[in-house]
Amino acid sequence: GVVGGGHGTRGAGVGQFRFYYALEKSVLLKRVKELRAVINAPMVDCKAALEECDGDVEEAKRWLYKKGVGAQDKKQDRVAGQGTIFVRGGGHRGAMVEMNCQTDFVAANAGFVSVGSAVLNKVYSDWTGDVEVNLPWLNDLRIMEDDQLVSEAVGNLNYQTGEKVELKRATVLEGKHGVVGFYSHQGRIGTLVHVECDQVDESIEKMARNLAIHIAGFYPSTIGSPSGAEDSAAVAQNGDAEVLGEEVPQTLLSQPFSISNSGLTVEGFLNKTSKSAGSPVRVKAFVRWELGGKQTYATE
Repeated sequence: GVVGGGHGTRGAGVGQFRFYYALEKSVLLKRVKELRAVINAPMVDCKAALEECDGDVEEAKRWLYKKGVGAQDKKQDRVAGQGTIFVRGGGHRGAMVEMNCQTDFVAANAGFVSVGSAVLNKVYSDWTGDVEVNLPWLNDLRIMEDDQLVSEAVGNLNYQTGEKVELKRATVLEGKHGVVGFYSHQGRIGTLVHVECDQVDESIEKMARNLAIHIAGFYPSTIGSPSGAEDSAAVAQNGDAEVLGEEVPQTLLSQPFSISNSGLTVEGFLNKTSKSAGSPVRVKAFVRWELGGKQTYATE
């Protein structure tokens, strides 16, 4: 009886162990699926993260993010020459963010685009400082649905894509009086332009948009002075630039306005618009970026 009882107890113990093991395994699989839905990491890595963090999904996410940042550190010697300039504007404000990676394939990745767009929206809504956005401030912001830090989101992209992914720069152009026009050319050129005026209507918004397109294509280096009264030293320094095989001035106001068939310069078109509006319309500032770091910031 005693021996039989002992065997019976031991058998129940094994059965109970198997039951709890199966239960733990089912919970683990469920949490692996939950973690993968958020971070899109391989199943084996999600399982390892959960085991490392005692099944805590939130802690496992942090663990994988850190692993992504660690992978990012190992890739610092690589060249991230591709990427996207994300642009947003409207009303009195415009913003741009550049994120880089190693291939255009990753630049078109849905996760890359999602993070870049989320960072852009956060910059657009939250930054209140100068034109150049402080990157340490930006990296500590929380974005996305799961409230992760910008630095964590970028680290996760390094982990997911296997490439060096980095947040390069961000800018905001404020135009309290008037409107900010904006334009992105295939994610490789981005422009913002502040057009100052007393009243903003649809025609002014369209003109600001067209000026942003013009600046993208004609890459002026300065705004210039109205009525041709340009400083001779500035003209000598800036000279002309070649655009589509033609020499054009590098001062914006002196350039032929490329979006108009009127034959007017940018200044001439602004003067014409001012007469129609019944008040001055002028360019106060613009920012022009090219993917990879080239930039122009000009103020009146």
